[in-house]
Amino acid sequence: MIIKHQKTHQAEFFHPLTLAVCGLSHSGKTSLIKTLIAKYSKSFRVGYLKHDAHSFTMDTPGKDTFLAREAGAAKVLISNAHEQAALAPEPLDLLEKRQAFQNCDFLFVEGYKESNWPKWVFLDAQGIMLERVKSGEINQVLAYICEFKPPADLPVPAFCRSDIQAISEFFETWLGSQISNRPFNGLVLAGGMSQRMGQDKAALVYRDKTQLETSTELLASLCQQVYVSCRGEQKNSLQALTAFPVLEDRLLGLGPLGGILTAFLHQPEAAWLVLAVDLPWLDSATLQYLIQNRDPFALATAFRSSTDGLPEPLCAIYEPRFKERLFAFLGAGYQCPRKALLNSPIQYLELPEPHRLANANTPQDYEAIRREMADGNRSGTLLLGEKA
Repeated sequence: MIIKHQKTHQAEFFHPLTLAVCGLSHSGKTSLIKTLIAKYSKSFRVGYLKHDAHSFTMDTPGKDTFLAREAGAAKVLISNAHEQAALAPEPLDLLEKRQAFQNCDFLFVEGYKESNWPKWVFLDAQGIMLERVKSGEINQVLAYICEFKPPADLPVPAFCRSDIQAISEFFETWLGSQISNRPFNGLVLAGGMSQRMGQDKAALVYRDKTQLETSTELLASLCQQVYVSCRGEQKNSLQALTAFPVLEDRLLGLGPLGGILTAFLHQPEAAWLVLAVDLPWLDSATLQYLIQNRDPFALATAFRSSTDGLPEPLCAIYEPRFKERLFAFLGAGYQCPRKALLNSPIQYLELPEPHRLANANTPQDYEAIRREMADGNRSGTLLLGEKA
């Protein structure tokens, strides 16, 4: 088990969008959560975590899995084509907790009164739960749920347990605020070796501007902060081309993945709109379309390639939850962000104008684009034709 420091950010152990529902036994917690899961599971991947204060078993004596655990197996997994379950005698460690609900959009927790998760608290007629809140034993209370008229001096809203519409509206408002408060940054990937081009693509000039200048300007109009990703030996030369902060790759030799992970290490709670620097036909309308159709609950939002149907990793939005999955793919030996996107629950978009993501890899590509732009041709058809 990883143990470092006593103070922990418990609210993020299982999922960054977690709501705990607390109360005494038989207060109606399970009934409310079940109703909300039924409502939202039609559109979202909803997780559920139950805190059990007593001993429990999810196995059947005499069955193969029971016998394997009884013989000393540290972990048992039972699986078929439709579902699976893991059985283990020890608590989940920190990494297992964070990975357990990685593919869920948000998480309902039943119990865990003493956690630091945001909470709804069921009030009881005896005032037991309210007293625990006042004493500081229970914190992060967003609302109270009850079946009687609540005290008039409560500092947060109180809802009747049967008023599902009001409770749902409150939940949706809270959930939306968590998403809207998420930083939204831009990242220009300018750390490529440019071996086929023979010169740094970031310094190539189109329409009297370097490609780095054009890329950062596009992002600056749409993002809260813009960064340029590069290799260490490029840093000084790129800083001479841009006023935007430069992030030197902290993970070397990984190509675009190294730049993306460096950005997540710099600001883990942010969503990142990632662009390759070598997309001379890219325009603001394409990026606005990407942002307007973003699914912040998915791990990422990406265009589907018009040529092979695969996700386009170098003009995509990566949500904060994708950071750990990208590191997991790296640990498994995969360094291609496209492969991570392809094997993850992401939002796919059709690219309105396919030529917008045509890139320039060789001097011939560069000259072809310059000719088209000089002739007033904004379609990129010549370059696409050469690649066909």
